[in-house]
Amino acid sequence: VERETFPSLISNKRRVFGYKEGAYWLDIGNPGALFKGSQDLVAADFLVSPSASVHSTAVLFGGTSIGDGAEIGAGAVLDNCIVSAGVIVKARAHLSRTFLAPAAIVEEDARYEDRYISAKENLPIIF
Repeated sequence: VERETFPSLISNKRRVFGYKEGAYWLDIGNPGALFKGSQDLVAADFLVSPSASVHSTAVLFGGTSIGDGAEIGAGAVLDNCIVSAGVIVKARAHLSRTFLAPAAIVEEDARYEDRYISAKENLPIIF
């Protein structure tokens, strides 16, 4: 069965149906939208998985989310960050609008803004 495109449905006078959706929806196809969606999901300064470890002197804000098994070290500061499972952020690291992929490691005293960091890459995020 060949599928028709929306314009061909209209030009062939076919019926097109839709419905009004009340649920939250956001196209996260760009970094700005991804971080906005994460902030909306967190709906607070931060959200920490119960299996994560966050040192008592770490500062989390801006809608930061911390995934399963992540470790956030002493004096670390994370602003609007997405921290995936198994990430390690060592002491005194300062991160802003940074996406940390699973198993990424951020070294002591590191300072990053607008970055994508994985176990193998550290790339800029263009907003």
